[in-house]
Amino acid sequence: MTNFAWQKSSYSSGNPDSNCLEAATDPEGRLHFRESDDPNTTLTTTPQRWNALLQHTRRGTHNHSA
Repeated sequence: MTNFAWQKSSYSSGNPDSNCLEAATDPEGRLHFRESDDPNTTLTTTPQRWNALLQHTRRGTHNHSA
């Protein structure tokens, strides 16, 4: 796996041993997310798709029964 410069969420209370979401970008501009307690599993997406997900969630149009 590529060695990204992972950043922890500012909500992780500053404790380096706490488990939380980490994020990184690659030279192509893709976004990568992982849980700090399971660093070998990552979610990769583009900024456009991530933004679409956030906008969709903010509008509240997601299906709660799914």
